[in-house]
Amino acid sequence: MTTETPPTSPNKTPLKITAKIVGRWILIGALLGAFLFSWFSPQLIAWYFAPPVEIAMTCRGAVEWGLNMYRKFLIGGLAIGAFSGLIFLLMVQKRQSRRALLIVNKS
Repeated sequence: MTTETPPTSPNKTPLKITAKIVGRWILIGALLGAFLFSWFSPQLIAWYFAPPVEIAMTCRGAVEWGLNMYRKFLIGGLAIGAFSGLIFLLMVQKRQSRRALLIVNKS
């Protein structure tokens, strides 16, 4: 019994899905979900807390203000975290390249 490989064109290599690729897509999806949730949730929560009829006292303004501040801090934290991760990545890569050069120079 022989196993045949499916024909592929010479320009295309078979797609190799690794844990690294899956992890990247999960991270991208999580960040996108966090951004969209933080952008649209304040309006939804403010709508939910609005009374169906106009009354003398309502908390809609306070809820909207608090949730908008929450959104600003969440998006700011997301940006700071992404920037910090980029800086950390660059520092680690620089350190690894230095070690590789030291190993090559010792040989």
